[in-house]
Amino acid sequence: MRVLTISAAYSPDPGGVATHVVNLVQGLVKTFQDISVDVLTLRRSGMGYKKHSKWRLVEWKLDRRTVPEFHGRRVMFERFVSFALENWHDLRPDVVHVHDFDSLQVGWLLRTAFSVPLVLTVHRAPTDWRPRRYQENVKDCFMEAARLHGFVDQIVVPSEASRGVLEDQGFRGVKVIPHGVSQHLLSFESDPSVLTQLNLPEDALLVFCPCRADEHKDIPVFVKGASVLRRELERRLVFVVTSRPEWAGATEPLEVTELPVIAQHWGLTEGQDIFFTTPFEYGTPLATLYRRVSVVVVPSLHESFGLNVLDAFMFGKPVVARNSKALREIVHHEENGLLFETATELARQLRRLLVDPELAARVAETAKRGLAQRYSVERMAREHRLLYEEVVARRKKD
Repeated sequence: MRVLTISAAYSPDPGGVATHVVNLVQGLVKTFQDISVDVLTLRRSGMGYKKHSKWRLVEWKLDRRTVPEFHGRRVMFERFVSFALENWHDLRPDVVHVHDFDSLQVGWLLRTAFSVPLVLTVHRAPTDWRPRRYQENVKDCFMEAARLHGFVDQIVVPSEASRGVLEDQGFRGVKVIPHGVSQHLLSFESDPSVLTQLNLPEDALLVFCPCRADEHKDIPVFVKGASVLRRELERRLVFVVTSRPEWAGATEPLEVTELPVIAQHWGLTEGQDIFFTTPFEYGTPLATLYRRVSVVVVPSLHESFGLNVLDAFMFGKPVVARNSKALREIVHHEENGLLFETATELARQLRRLLVDPELAARVAETAKRGLAQRYSVERMAREHRLLYEEVVARRKKD
C-alpha cells in the first residue's frame, strides 16, 4: 500500500501537528514492510527531497518562500497541486491522507481528479470553528464544503472531545485514533549549556509550561498560579514557558510582549522568577529541559489532544493539566497526574507534587507505564493501516 501524506507542518516540534505527522509516517514504514509513504510538505528555504528506509519513506519538501501568502497565511493549494499533478505517475497513491484544513483543498482536488480515497485528520482544538472561519482563516471554508458534500472518505481526530464537537456541527462517522509518542527524544543526551544559556539557577525547582502564547493555552492562569505558589514555598522556584514565536515576523493572538507585564502584575520578574522562551529545538535542548524540570504544567482551555503531556510522561515527569475535555482523556486525576480548573487550584496541586516526592513519583510512574500500552507509535500505525484498508475497500465497492 502506498500513502501520500500532505501536511504543511512536518519537522518535529514540541507537540503539535508536525511531531504527530513525523511519528505516524515513520511508524507506518517501520511497522509494516508493505507500506510506503510519500510526504508532501514545506521547508523554510529551497526545494528538496529525502529518502528513508530503502525509499519506502520519501519526503518532498517545497520551498516555503515560493508559496504565496493571504492575510499572513501560506496558501499551499497551487504549489502543492502543481507538484502532485506533475509527479502523479510516480506517486500513484492508494490513499491520500491530509492533515488539517490547509491540506484539505489539495486532497479534495486529487480525490476528484483521480478517484483516490481521501482521509483527513483534524488537529484543531475542539472549538466551534464556523463563526470565525473567515476572520481567522478563509481556507477553513473547505471544512464546511466537506460537511455539506461529503467528499472526505474518513475524518480522523485524536480525542473524543474533538469528535464530539464535529458531530455537534453535523459531521458523521468521525473516527478517533489517539496520537502515539515516539521514544526518539529519549535518545538525546543532556547538555548543561542549554540551561546555562537561559541563566537558570542550579539549585531551583523548575516548573515547565510547554505552551505557545495562543489564546486557548491560557498562559495567564499559569502565571497567576505560579505567583501564588512562589509565595507559599520557601525553596526557590523558577518557571519556564515556551511562549514566544520561533520564527521572525510571527504573530500570536496573545501578544508575547504582554506576558512579562502580566507576570510583573502577579509579582514575578522575567529573567529571574519566570522565563519566556522560544520553543526548544526538538532534540538535545528539549530533552535537557525535560530531564531537569520537576513538574510539567499544561494549562490549555482546550486541546485536540496534548502531545506535550505524553512527552512529560515519557521522561517520567509528573503532570498538572487543565481539567478540559481532551486533556482529561489522557490525565486521570490522582492516577497518572493531577487536574486543576483555577489558578488557586493549580498552585495547590503543584505544591502537593513539590512537597510530596512519593506522590510525584507515583503519578509519574503510573503515567510512564501506561504510555507504551495506550500511546505507542506502533499502535497508532496499526490503527491507521486498518483505516486505510477500510477506505480503499469502500471505494472499490462503490
